[in-house]
Amino acid sequence: ITFNWVRVCAQEELAARLDAATSARESAEILEKEKAFVTNTLVSALTVRCERRLLLGNFDTALRCFQTQQAISEKIGYQEGIAGAWLGMGVLKERQEDIEQALLLRRRALALYETAGSKHGEALSLAGLSHMYQELGDYQKAFEYANKALRLYEELGHPRGKADALTELAYIYDLQNNFQQALACFERASLIYQELEDILKI
Repeated sequence: ITFNWVRVCAQEELAARLDAATSARESAEILEKEKAFVTNTLVSALTVRCERRLLLGNFDTALRCFQTQQAISEKIGYQEGIAGAWLGMGVLKERQEDIEQALLLRRRALALYETAGSKHGEALSLAGLSHMYQELGDYQKAFEYANKALRLYEELGHPRGKADALTELAYIYDLQNNFQQALACFERASLIYQELEDILKI
């Protein structure tokens, strides 16, 4: 009886320790998830602020804002935040007509989004690069980037992004006098925009 009692007590103590360890591990995991959520939310809020500065034409303020976003993201190891800062700075440099820097920053953002596994970030970067190459008259590269963006938006189930990519492709076809393909892309994009407008009315 004594042996059985000791064995039962030992089993109960072991079970309690396992429960405590599991509980501690789960608590740590929950805490990490909460910290990540708060951090990502703060960086996202900072991104919105930076973009507003950019839209208002406050380039110096916007640049400092994006640099702050990059520094915070680097400190916490948030790759998407770093890529987002580079992407924003790329847009800023494009507005300032510093094309070389704009392309460099957009390519860096694309590469980091790919590393981070952010398909939405990849699609945004690809669409931006497509537009830039279209403006530069490099229609082959513009087409390649727009087509990649389209495939990603289709994979993500993002109708607005898909419609925007189709519109970009339509412009590229139009600039190359391929009016039939341009019209086909415009029509596909228009149908999606109409569907989105109808949804908003519901």
